[in-house]
Amino acid sequence: MRLTVIANVEVAMSRVSQAVHNDVQMLEMLRDELRVQAHLMQAEIKEHFEKLEADLEHVSSRVKAAAKAGAESEQNTEAGLELTLESIKTGMKRVSDALRS
Repeated sequence: MRLTVIANVEVAMSRVSQAVHNDVQMLEMLRDELRVQAHLMQAEIKEHFEKLEADLEHVSSRVKAAAKAGAESEQNTEAGLELTLESIKTGMKRVSDALRS
């Protein structure tokens, strides 16, 4: 039974594109790096970063849920996630640029 569950999770995970999965991992790493510098941020930048962090947590949980459920259409899930990921990438770049200024 355990092998069946593992096989089902692996099949479901393959439905979420590797590119989306890689983007989530990259953004989580960037988030962790920026979090270390958060105490140096101005209040406005910190507020923006915290919103981006919440958005990333939401996307990350959607990816995990889609992988487990496998019920959502891969195309619809990926399209929505890609738009959100692009927005988070842009926001993280702005925060990173602001820290360098």
